[in-house]
Amino acid sequence: MSTPLPLHRASSPFLWSELAAKKEEYYRPFNAYVRGEYKALGPKQKEEAERGWSIQNKRYGFPGLTVQESAERIDTDPELDADDTETRKSILMLWYIQAGKTYAKAEREAATR
Repeated sequence: MSTPLPLHRASSPFLWSELAAKKEEYYRPFNAYVRGEYKALGPKQKEEAERGWSIQNKRYGFPGLTVQESAERIDTDPELDADDTETRKSILMLWYIQAGKTYAKAEREAATR
């Protein structure tokens, strides 16, 4: 019997993405963790994530697409099975969340100059 993985907010998203990439048994906990992080975004965080994503989407292979359009592209990829689709969408959500954090940090730093 395996030890359950902690699903608290302090868990490292990087750790979760590494585990999900290597072990099928972690797909669902990883996806649930990321959905929780995404759903927990407040209005200001969502606005920052949208702005950050519009700057960084090319870096992640989705130039000119919103995060929703990027998720639709993943959904319609015929080479992905259901588990891969959900995991890739979760990774997309992590990128989106991180883009918002990066944008917010840059704004704070610019305001203090």
